[in-house]
Amino acid sequence: MILKNYSNLLTVCLVVVSAVIISCTAEFDNFTPFEKVEKITSLLDPQENSQSISFSNETGISFTTDYFSIITIPPDAFDISGVEGSGEVILKYLEIYSRGDKIKYNVPTISNGELLSSDGVFHFEVFAGEVSVKLKPGKKIKVELFNSNPNFKMELFYGSLNSQDRFNWEEADRDRNNTDGVQIIEQRDSTGELLIGYEFFTDSLRWINVDVFVDIPKDDKTEVCVELPSIYNNQNTTVYMVFRDYNSVLAMHAENESSKFCEPYGTSPIGANVTFVVISKQGENTYHFAIEEAAITPNFITGINPTETEMADIIAALDNI
Repeated sequence: MILKNYSNLLTVCLVVVSAVIISCTAEFDNFTPFEKVEKITSLLDPQENSQSISFSNETGISFTTDYFSIITIPPDAFDISGVEGSGEVILKYLEIYSRGDKIKYNVPTISNGELLSSDGVFHFEVFAGEVSVKLKPGKKIKVELFNSNPNFKMELFYGSLNSQDRFNWEEADRDRNNTDGVQIIEQRDSTGELLIGYEFFTDSLRWINVDVFVDIPKDDKTEVCVELPSIYNNQNTTVYMVFRDYNSVLAMHAENESSKFCEPYGTSPIGANVTFVVISKQGENTYHFAIEEAAITPNFITGINPTETEMADIIAALDNI
């Protein structure tokens, strides 16, 4: 059956890389998605975990992914002028659904300080030979993403860095009140069974997300902090807060060399059930890890003591969040 929850299907290896770097305007395609720095615990470049499919740029392609999404690329979609070859291009694509995978790829669900809940994250890159190419003006990739319980308020977002160099999701249409970028679709498969989900068109590559803003009244929001022993700081440690009531993940941040990591937006819902995840590199192939559940209260703060943990156990824990 196609319609089911794929939250925990994607398993990949956890390594230390940097935060995603992507433009926040029409130049999304011009930025390198990862720049390796030691202080961030994240995942490998999505290129190395993506699936690939080759096709003629002249004819385009439509195909079904392992998650039963349908990706359709129109003819002559990519600018391959000046690139030698037969006109064949390679699409590298990645789908992310689980909270744990959002941690692994360091793509927290936040948009300009507002919490998002995600129904699907995609990463697209296209190559002609070894050359990365862009969509031509006016060309768009269509994605049909099936979901048995779609939300009519879903919007389309593109990944970016905000003014504090933190990963952020920007609305594709730059309009907080417009949800036309994602449509609810219904269609029948070859057996006649009705399938329900989303359809969207993207004119950008790199990180793409189908999200809804989590509607939280201002008086129901609070700040949240985690205090760690002094050996943990923003040079060697990453802390995440995972929401069990939403498909949402927030990255927490420490100022300077502080071992106090806080959710900087003050957007956490009071009463929310969360899981804190701490990942720290303490030496060559030495990792410390902690996972702790909590219910958020006003001005919440908690102390956590990570312990040395084998990488395989960290991966298993993230796969089961």
